[in-house]
Amino acid sequence: MSDEITLTGLTVFGRHGVYAHEREEGQEFTIDLRLRLSLADAAASDDVEDTVHYGELAESVAAVVAGSR
Repeated sequence: MSDEITLTGLTVFGRHGVYAHEREEGQEFTIDLRLRLSLADAAASDDVEDTVHYGELAESVAAVVAGSR
């Protein structure tokens, strides 16, 4: 059985898109993530190191979106 960590509503400014003006002017992107994984080790150990830090996950995703296209 897999567990889930859900991150919703992460809004990041980026310069991506199909059209040139989207890449030049930039725009906000709103990201929703659902991470499926086993949290059995974290539940057994009660150690945060055995799970995913959703704050660090959000920072990593934001860096990708805000980065180069």
